[in-house]
Formats: sequence, C-alpha cells, structure tokens
Amino acid sequence: MPIHPHLRISDTEITALVPSAEATGGFAVKSWSVIPGSSLLVRLGEALRDDFLLSLTENRVEVGFSGAVTPVPLADFQEEDAEALHHQCFSEGRRGRVFYDPVPALNAVLLFSADPALCHRVEEALPQAHFYASLTPWLSRLARKTAVSVAHRLYVYVHDGLFTLALLNETRLLLLNTWPATAPTDVAYYALSALRQFGIPPSAVATQVSGDEALCPSVVAELSRHLPHAVGMSAASEFNRHPLTAAQ
Repeated sequence: MPIHPHLRISDTEITALVPSAEATGGFAVKSWSVIPGSSLLVRLGEALRDDFLLSLTENRVEVGFSGAVTPVPLADFQEEDAEALHHQCFSEGRRGRVFYDPVPALNAVLLFSADPALCHRVEEALPQAHFYASLTPWLSRLARKTAVSVAHRLYVYVHDGLFTLALLNETRLLLLNTWPATAPTDVAYYALSALRQFGIPPSAVATQVSGDEALCPSVVAELSRHLPHAVGMSAASEFNRHPLTAAQ
C-alpha cells in the first residue's frame, strides 16, 4: 500500500508528516503551533504555503481533525442522516461540515465535523485531501486489543487540551466522549462516573492512558488512586513506533 503524507489539525497545533527516505522513521515532520486566541484558519494558511507542503499538491494527503466524534452502530448508519444526527449532539457553535469513518472492529461508524472554512482552505491547496477523525486510528487499534484479563477496558487519550474516554466490553463500545482536560482529577471524575453509569466495579476494568507524554504520568497517578489496573501506554510502542505517533 502507498504511504501517504499526513496533516493533523487541532486547535493548538498543526503537524505535517511527509514520507522521506532520508528522515528517521521514513517521515519528515514539521509543526506549527497555534497561539491561544489567534486564528487557526490564518495559521493553517501559513502552513499550507510553507515549502514543506507546497510539493504535495498532486498527492493524496490524509488530513486528520482532532476533536469529538459521534459513534453510530454500523447496522443503524444511514449516510443521508449523518449530518442531522451529528448536529443533534453538538451546539451550533461546534457544528460544521460532517464526515464519517467506519470502524469495522467495533461495528461502528464515527461521525465528525470540521470548520467548512478550514476544509475549503485545505482543499484549495491539496485537491486530493482525504479527511478523517484523528480518534479513528486510535480507536480502531484499541478495538482489536483483546489480551487482557478482564472483559471491560477503559482507554483514556489525553490530547490537544482535551481528553477522550472510550469504555469497551470485549469489542462492544459502551461509551465514547471527549471533554476539556483541566486537571487529572477531572479525568478521574469522568472515568469513575462512566463506570458507575454501567455498574462496573473499579476492580473489574483494565485502564490504559496514552497521549500527551507530559500529562499522562499525572493522569495515571490520579486514576491509580481509584482504579487498581490503571497503567500508562506508549503510543509509539503500541503502534510499532510509527512516525504518526509523534503527532499526538
């Protein structure tokens, strides 16, 4: 399969990964930070005009958007209903152009949205861009993990000033949600609330934390006070040190 360039867009950072035979790991990486309160659209335009990306106009580029998603059972998914269903789950301020990613390992489809202006700017510069939710590869990989001693698995992903919780029973997705990450105690509160909602004892769930390497240790420490099977997970190790794990 061909290896495509990747562009990952969040409210805090834009990261590009371009295949390169000379670069360590086979990808050259460049990031553009987004100053709080500044325009993400303007910063994206600057990144797309950078020489690092100008050579990609004829290439298929995988463009990942960071943010919340709406999971839908595969059996219930209707493409014509995707926009209305996703917009029903979010306030008007968070609505946008709606896309979807199938996740066969979960028998689910993830709906996500992106600012239409951002999409237009990307498509102007990269006509063969393919949009996806940055949570999709993470969740697809975790859905295939079965080598644990308990049936219930809780995954915590700390990223871009947010944290995402995914609660699974075997390969059945029970809960998937994203909140602003303000403190490790907030992560623990939402995690324990999710377990109470489904009547799952803390001792009966395996918990793994991944994402921002600067924040994960404190999140693991806080969760370990309540969940005896809470551990950190290295994204690089989990994904065989794929260069894309550098853009968490």
